[in-house]
Amino acid sequence: MIAAWCFQCQLDYSPDVAECIECGIPTVDHPPSDPAAMAESERPQVAYELHGWNGPARAEVENRLYAAAITHSWQGPTLLVYEEDEDQADDIFDAIDNEMQTSADSGTASEDGRVGFDLGARSEDLHAAVSARLKAAEIDFELTGTGYLLVGSVHEDLVAEWIEEIQTELRGAATFGDGVEGVSGTDVVEAMFLASDTLRRNTRDLRAQRQLMDAESLARDLKLPFGYDAPMWRSVLDQAAVIVALIEDAADDAMVESEAKQLRNMLHPYV
Repeated sequence: MIAAWCFQCQLDYSPDVAECIECGIPTVDHPPSDPAAMAESERPQVAYELHGWNGPARAEVENRLYAAAITHSWQGPTLLVYEEDEDQADDIFDAIDNEMQTSADSGTASEDGRVGFDLGARSEDLHAAVSARLKAAEIDFELTGTGYLLVGSVHEDLVAEWIEEIQTELRGAATFGDGVEGVSGTDVVEAMFLASDTLRRNTRDLRAQRQLMDAESLARDLKLPFGYDAPMWRSVLDQAAVIVALIEDAADDAMVESEAKQLRNMLHPYV
């Protein structure tokens, strides 16, 4: 009997399977949206890059969108919704954001004598880095799906210091280029958007191919453009690089079309 699904990869499971074996994220109790339906639609769409959100946080997004009957689809951690539903989707994100705020500056005592740190449900990189540091030091800990870290109270000061160090390192790691004299991020983003918009309809358009390849090369040297957060811009760079590689390898038209459409939808809210 099927009663659990992975909302990202569409696999179905028996009711007792709580986590997708392919994606490592929680399953949901409703059939996921068919990504092909939105992929074939010409209606304007908005993309949300949720690479920084962990599995439970993404599952919460999925469940609330489903409950609100908002048409959507997933392409890995990238969520697509129709533009007319953007405000309603934003309200859902804001609500989840308020419930899952990161506040790891100090520990909070738990009933069993351990101390807890709220690392935030979305901070997947922080979770991984803190877990690795604790394992290397052979410190017992528990990290819940909502991002709550529990360690022995004897380690409170040390762990608080580590969390602060790691958060600083992660903020510093999100660096990009030094900028290109005379080139604005707005112009580069617009060029990538227009090129990807053309390629999603005509993958053999040589002018659009060259436009995208030139813009992608410039984008890698830009500073973080105004209006983008670091994870989102990194996703844009990675997606553009995928399309350039496909063009250079003379890949199947359907692959180029699919990837170009995804880049176009990622950039659409910013142009």
